[in-house]
Amino acid sequence: YNIIIRALARSDGPLAAENLLLDMGDKYREEMAESLCPNSESFGLVIKAWLDKGHRDELMEDRLNSLHRAVEWLTSLREIENENNLSTTPEQYHGVLRAAKGCAKDRPEVLELAKRIFHDQKQSRHGLDIFSYSGLLGVGLEALSS
Repeated sequence: YNIIIRALARSDGPLAAENLLLDMGDKYREEMAESLCPNSESFGLVIKAWLDKGHRDELMEDRLNSLHRAVEWLTSLREIENENNLSTTPEQYHGVLRAAKGCAKDRPEVLELAKRIFHDQKQSRHGLDIFSYSGLLGVGLEALSS
């Protein structure tokens, strides 16, 4: 299924990939078929698809929407982490911080979202690293320079 999620994300966009992931989750709960159980990669592909879309979006509202969708999926994954061996990755947090930096100059309020993501990573099993600090500082500098 991850191959199909990846292909859908590239061809039809993140919403199509997201819908397949949701369908997989529903079918897994209904049928308890292990082959339909979304894994960490499934979630990661959807998060990345939203981040990639946001990077390509020209309108700020679209970029913000894509950022928020990526954050929703990262938050969902974080909430069910350790179920069925699911796990976030530091790169997912870093990607969200990079996307937030791209929005911060025009929308300084995104700094609050970045601080929440930074805090979530701090509370995660990954802890913080130089990319986390650099990401948050980048968002702050962009937001405060507006």
